[in-house]
Amino acid sequence: MPGHLRADGVVNIPVADIESKVKIIGRLGKPLGTVCKVTCEVVIGAKPGSKIIPCKFLTADGKPLGKSAIIAISVPASIDPPTFKTGDKLALLGYETGSCVGTPAAAREIEKAEASKLQWKFQPCST
Repeated sequence: MPGHLRADGVVNIPVADIESKVKIIGRLGKPLGTVCKVTCEVVIGAKPGSKIIPCKFLTADGKPLGKSAIIAISVPASIDPPTFKTGDKLALLGYETGSCVGTPAAAREIEKAEASKLQWKFQPCST
C-alpha cells in the first residue's frame, strides 16, 4: 500500500497517489466520483436561496446503505435552488465528492496570534 505507516497507526498518503494508487471509498460505499442512483430524505429543509441541502441517504444503486449517511447535496450554480422541505424524498443521479473543510488547529492558533500571517489556502489541482 502506498504511504507511510506512522507509529500511531495513521497512514500518510501523498496527494499525488490519490488518483493513481489509492481509491478513496465514500460514505455511499463507492469510490469518490462514481456516478450512481441514490434515494435520500431531506433532513433539514433548505433555506431560501440555499445551494446546500443536508440529506439522509438511504440507498445507492438500489442497495440499502447499512448505516444511512448524512451528506449535503450541492445544487449546481447553473440552476435555481429547488425548495425542499424536511422529510421530502428524492431520487437522484450523481456522485459523491470529497474535500477538506474547516481550518486546521495549527492555523487557528496562528490566526489567534496574528491573523494576517495566513492569507492563502492551497488546493491541489491537476497539471
